Amino acid sequence: MARARTSQELPAALSSLGVDRDRLDESASFTAAAVTESGTSLLAFLGTRPRRHLAAALARPETVDLPLLDELGAATAAVDAQVGSVPFVRLHLSHAAVVDACRRLPAGEQPPTVRARLRRVAGTAYALAARPAFETHDDGAALALYEQAVSTTGGADPSRRALIRTGQTMVVYYATGDIARARRLADAAVADACSGPSRLVRARAHALQAETAARSTPPLHRHARAALRLAWCDLDTDTSDDPMGGTFSKGRPEGFEGVCGLFLGEAEAAEERLGRAARALGGSRGSVQRANRAGRPGVGHVAYRRSGGGGDGGRTVARVH
Repeated sequence: MARARTSQELPAALSSLGVDRDRLDESASFTAAAVTESGTSLLAFLGTRPRRHLAAALARPETVDLPLLDELGAATAAVDAQVGSVPFVRLHLSHAAVVDACRRLPAGEQPPTVRARLRRVAGTAYALAARPAFETHDDGAALALYEQAVSTTGGADPSRRALIRTGQTMVVYYATGDIARARRLADAAVADACSGPSRLVRARAHALQAETAARSTPPLHRHARAALRLAWCDLDTDTSDDPMGGTFSKGRPEGFEGVCGLFLGEAEAAEERLGRAARALGGSRGSVQRANRAGRPGVGHVAYRRSGGGGDGGRTVARVH
């Protein structure tokens, strides 16, 4: 324990003493809240070595290497893991140094493998950064960060870009009210997902495509139902080896059917489907938190909270996304 000096080392030390995962998660949440209490700990999720490593790379971006990028990716994951237990303003402060580094490091000349990894880490970081921006009503920043995430990720990783676009879709809709633009983004997410290896992301993209069709004025019944069928088909296979496990689950399409039903004039059936989805997605607080972490960077449920959705139905819709 005496040697566990950083937020990364302490969980390993506690785990070696037999502390279970739920307690480790709880400890991490309390620690994150404490270290960001002052609102000034921009490097709170980076240990001593990553800070030194990053400082050297920022001074000479051409020296960026894969271990540093792994550290930056881990820092983003650590911030993501605190969503729901730490205020979004603090998450923004904790993540700001990583986002800034991702913007500055491409200035150097790096080998292709390092450059590709940097794009992936940066794209994920920008997409996560859009979430606290949107939650704190900085819609302009959220929209810009999503655009940056999409362009940085590029076409070399279509499943990841599709996942980012699914989060972008609902943020665009709630920030601008432009359902036509949201539909175009959902269609782009489907196009990316269909060229990528992840069936789970493909199902998620099809389900969101269905929702945007249902929300259109007038509702596009045929398009919505066709997309929902495709989402079910995407999941009608073994997804245990999916490269983006945790991004979608078999409980969610029925929830999307419920959401779509609300806009397609099927309120009674929609409520039943949302109820079944709520039961399918039920679980302990810890399991829900872990599922949320695995499924990032989608932020549809943030949009529902911003739009005024509430009660049991609103919470179910939130978890569907």
